Amino acid sequence: MTVLSGLRLCRTTYGIDVNFVDIDSDDEQEDGSPEALAEFNSQIAKLTAGIKCIAPNFTKAMERLNGVEQKLAETEAETEKARKDF
Repeated sequence: MTVLSGLRLCRTTYGIDVNFVDIDSDDEQEDGSPEALAEFNSQIAKLTAGIKCIAPNFTKAMERLNGVEQKLAETEAETEKARKDF
């Protein structure tokens, strides 16, 4: 943890590496023109749509994983019971 101007900043990255190489220049960041804002909003909309497409698949995958884990636990319990009975 780092204390900076009274704020606590967490250094945990959760495996996310940020690549700032794609930022062309400071001029692009400071450009507050309506065209630049529209371009950023367009990029955000595209990325958001991509994330929304992934989310349902992720939910289905998590449901399937939970089912497989439950089946595994049941199988392990049956196997252990069979070992004890044998």
